Amino acid sequence: MLQRKQSLFLLFASIGMLLLFVFPYWEIRDPQHQMLFSGFSVTSNMPNQEFLRSGPTEDVFQLLLTLLISLASFAAILVVFMYKNRIKQAGFCVLIMVLQVMTGLVAGWMVIKTESALVEAGAMDLESGPQPGALIPLLMLIFSWMARRSILKDEALVKSIDRIR
Repeated sequence: MLQRKQSLFLLFASIGMLLLFVFPYWEIRDPQHQMLFSGFSVTSNMPNQEFLRSGPTEDVFQLLLTLLISLASFAAILVVFMYKNRIKQAGFCVLIMVLQVMTGLVAGWMVIKTESALVEAGAMDLESGPQPGALIPLLMLIFSWMARRSILKDEALVKSIDRIR
């Protein structure tokens, strides 16, 4: 049912996870170069692009991040339409939260490994900092938690009404 508030929370969580593909979540820069991390790719203006393909940002890790973001977003949409089974819906909300935490961990791991590889390669004066997309996994985790909480409140209300009958 689309009029329930948990449905809105889940839709916000789904759309928010997809925004990770649009907004970069981290930036690493030195005086001449810049790297931006987003859901689909790591973009750089570094002359040696081989580092991106062989280092910690290789395609396997980027594919894992893309897969986690897509799964979390798809699962949030799927849960909206499971409104007849609230217990299963609440369980899937936990799965969505796990996927969102894993997304944040993989993204952070990629940034840390890339920074350490750049330092080992001799990069000096690295500046690293979050971008607007860095808050998205945290906000989507909060939306998923709020949806689960609302689902469980609905289930408790239905059980209490059944007891009255």
